[in-house]
Amino acid sequence: MTKDILLEIGRQYQARYSHLKEIDSLTDQVLDAFGRNDTRSASMLLEMRAGEMEKADLCREEAGALMKEMAGWEISALDRLLHAGRLDADGLYEPFPEELREAARMIAAVSIRSREILKDTITKDERLNRRIAGKNTFYQRED
Repeated sequence: MTKDILLEIGRQYQARYSHLKEIDSLTDQVLDAFGRNDTRSASMLLEMRAGEMEKADLCREEAGALMKEMAGWEISALDRLLHAGRLDADGLYEPFPEELREAARMIAAVSIRSREILKDTITKDERLNRRIAGKNTFYQRED
């Protein structure tokens, strides 16, 4: 595994995180626009949000393409970073040579922050969907 590939994967995930933050912000603005019954602004914001989603997906695809250049153990180690629950998980960085551990820590941190913002955005999206679709919402809870 080269440092350049790992750093580029980190850059792609950092860019994805930036797009996720923008999606979260746009979701707040859409909620606000619907709260004011401003459907025109809401529609425009939803289009902008969809564009950010496409950009976030592209970053993930670019990182995935770079991962295909890696060996099997490297992919497994990187996958563990991307799904780590915390930065100090036992053995998280051991598969990485010392010179790559800082890049590995950065990837794990960005991944954790991305999951946190996604969780918040999904909660907001549920509220938005309920507001728009009412009882026909995708998020309708069955009791």
